Amino acid sequence: MTRLATVFLLLDLAVASRASAAGVKAESASVEPNRDEAAQAGNPLWAIPLSELAATRDRPLFSASRRPAAAPVATVPPPVQVDPPVVASALPEQPSLTLIGTIVSPETSIALLRDGGTQSVMRVRKGEATSGWLLETVQSRSIVVEKGERSVTLALPEPLGSSRQPPAPNPPATKGERSGD
Repeated sequence: MTRLATVFLLLDLAVASRASAAGVKAESASVEPNRDEAAQAGNPLWAIPLSELAATRDRPLFSASRRPAAAPVATVPPPVQVDPPVVASALPEQPSLTLIGTIVSPETSIALLRDGGTQSVMRVRKGEATSGWLLETVQSRSIVVEKGERSVTLALPEPLGSSRQPPAPNPPATKGERSGD
């Protein structure tokens, strides 16, 4: 068994010395080895110049279609469409307030309002503003709020079991149309 190992060791040394001698010859002769010597020493394809391997470049082995990859095409993203600004509808703006109570006295007038967006309850005195609406008039069952040239009347709902008809809400009016200005 040791003789067999010795034989293999000697063969490996012989092959290694031969390869290093060939490498020394190649380095001493020129920087690039001769293609014929390279083909004899190793891979036979080394003897073929790359210019002759155009078919390999044109039909790559590891491509499913056997065609070279397409060159990337620079694409320009489509222009972003900007929506035109939304124009307010022709309907007059209504307050998001609900009247839930009033306090009327000779000294002060207060309206209890619920904001439709936040559902919070607030007390607003005559002449104060909330949500952009100014409290102009406070009566026992209704109020008048203004925003710019518009005014809106908010009324309390009728109590349950009441036979009275609720008053029709007044359409928004401009300041010049109201009486008492």
